[in-house]
Amino acid sequence: MELILLAVITLQFGYIVYKDILFSNEREKLQLKLMSKDLTEYTSIVEEPKKPKEPERRPDEYIDIEDVSVDRIVKAKEKL
Repeated sequence: MELILLAVITLQFGYIVYKDILFSNEREKLQLKLMSKDLTEYTSIVEEPKKPKEPERRPDEYIDIEDVSVDRIVKAKEKL
């Protein structure tokens, strides 16, 4: 009987802590809404700034002239 009461008390305590965390998050959001001047300021505060993606580095598609055989140079087409 004592274990059941201890389990109920523990579950109630966990529920109280969980509810308090949720309410504190809601209070922070409400405070931000009340303190911001307009919608754009509120959205700029709430949204996390996005980091620009670095472009992917593609391997160089050109080969140095010293690394190419003479036969391949002769067969190559000239691009203008």
